This record gives sequence, structure tokens and C-alpha cells, in this order.
Amino acid sequence: MSSAISGLVFDARTRVRVGALLLLVSTSFLATVGDLITVVRYPPRKIDDRVLKHEARMARARESLPTRGVVGYVSDVDGMELRRRLYMTQYALAPLLIVQDVKRDIILGDFTRFPSADYRAAGFKVLNDLGDGLVLLTPAKP
Repeated sequence: MSSAISGLVFDARTRVRVGALLLLVSTSFLATVGDLITVVRYPPRKIDDRVLKHEARMARARESLPTRGVVGYVSDVDGMELRRRLYMTQYALAPLLIVQDVKRDIILGDFTRFPSADYRAAGFKVLNDLGDGLVLLTPAKP
């Protein structure tokens, strides 16, 4: 059995194929329109990616630190902020192991308000001031 549209004749097999193609195209079109409506209704928020910012900041330290081993870590923050900074530093400098310890040969100082003149008074010698609150320290020898 065949059907005629504008002088064209389609058999049953062709009609099934055309119907399946139309179903596929219309479903894809409706899904795309739905996604567009969602994006317009709920625009993406600007992401404050602290991890990427911290990695960029730690890039300077990576150049001055050994690629493997253990490095001490000290900061002038405490509580959850200290933990967050320590873990992000560990992530940024892996495979180097960062431990909260000031008795290591190399110590990474991550400061927000620690004046550079106070390092010696705190018992440290500055190896390299990396800027932006990052300082490589070593315990001062008496």
C-alpha cells in the first residue's frame, strides 16, 4: 500500500523512516529549546574559584621548592581558614608533602598580615620572599 503526496509515492518502509527521522529531529529541537529556556531563566553564576587563585599564587613557591620531599608550613591564620589554606597548598604543590611544622629545613610561610621584620624575631631566617604573603623560611641557627 502506498500514499501520494504532491505526486510522490512513498511505500510503508519509507514512511516509517521519515516518521522516525521527524520524531528524532523534533525531540532534539525541543530538548535544545528546553535547555535554552533554562539558561535564560537561570543564568550561570560567576564562580569565585579560590582553588585556582591559590594555585596561581603557589606557582611562585613551586619554582623555589624541591619537587619532592617534606616542607613545613606556617601561617598567621587559624581554625578552619588555616586548614583550608593548608589543604589547598598541599593540593597545589603535590607531590611535595606540606606539613604544619616549623622544625623542617624549609618552611613555607603563608601570611596575611605578618610583617617581614618579624621573621627573625620569631626565630626564622628568610630564604626567599616570594611576595603576596608567601615566604620561604628556615629555622634560624643560634
